[in-house]
Amino acid sequence: ETFVLPDQAQAFLERYRTAGGIWIVKPSNAACGRGIFLFRNLAKSSLNVMESAVVSRYIHNPLLIQGLKFDLRIYVLVTSFDPLRAYVYREGLTRFASRAYSTEPEHLGDKYRHLTNYSINKKAENFIENQRVHEDNYGHKWSLSALSRHLRHVGTDVDLMWNRINDLIVKTLLSVEPSIARRTRENLVHGNCFELYGFDVLVDEDLKPWLLEVNLSPSMQADSPLDLQVKSSVLCDTFNLVGLRNIDRQTATTSRLRSRLHFLQREADAAAAQDGTKPAFPTSISELSEPDLKMMALALDEMDRARNFIRLYPTRRTLKSYEPITRNRRPQEAYRAQLLASLLYGPL
Repeated sequence: ETFVLPDQAQAFLERYRTAGGIWIVKPSNAACGRGIFLFRNLAKSSLNVMESAVVSRYIHNPLLIQGLKFDLRIYVLVTSFDPLRAYVYREGLTRFASRAYSTEPEHLGDKYRHLTNYSINKKAENFIENQRVHEDNYGHKWSLSALSRHLRHVGTDVDLMWNRINDLIVKTLLSVEPSIARRTRENLVHGNCFELYGFDVLVDEDLKPWLLEVNLSPSMQADSPLDLQVKSSVLCDTFNLVGLRNIDRQTATTSRLRSRLHFLQREADAAAAQDGTKPAFPTSISELSEPDLKMMALALDEMDRARNFIRLYPTRRTLKSYEPITRNRRPQEAYRAQLLASLLYGPL
């Protein structure tokens, strides 16, 4: 439960009076954990509901490792919102609080127990910086790979956890796709922009992921060898995937694109005839517009350069799974997403 103040002040107050519990407040125009605090008693807190802030019900049962709370920094690359093309990076960072988790009243004000921001915890006396890149499960910052290895070792269903996290990411992106796609069309931006997001995710003891925030400009500062390894790889693979092009590639002719896609359609149609499935392409390639041809060519190039990025959307599975969310999109938007998935993954 989250409320944006002051616009939702009344709704928050009504919910607080009926439900109580612990709440966490993040002020506006702040970063790196500055100004965040918890409270159980509103009257004794410093919260002014008429000032700009975000207040959320506190997740009281986080998954713990060695008694410590942690969150995940997951890198998500979006190369298009019209239609949505999104990738998640295989590696990322696990960031730990530096004191044992506790919700006892005397500990609610202890930021080292409740906040996982690196910028805060690095100031703690007992904070351990990982200076050994090959030991990525040491100290108060691990790699995501180290986290997965540890959780498997203690019997946690890691595949279930990551499936749920990927589901959360896709739903988050689909929730903003219509508005961003509309602005993209209004500004005539096609195929020449991308965004690398930093998703901060908390996992509770039931392996349910909770989205803390989405960072539009995730920090690429490398304060440790582990930071340098993970973040430099993210940047390198990002630039490879988006394919910084020279002018010759940018001005590829429609006829060359049509020739490439005709070849792919012939292969797909032959495979479909052999196994009795329907053809991969929902329409004749000769009828496709130049923007659609270029969109498909860009998507094919991205798949060739994906390296450590995994495509989240669109895929054959995600198009079907999220159809209840996307069914109200403009017909052209739905068509382009289906066209793209058919090209990349075969018949839907």
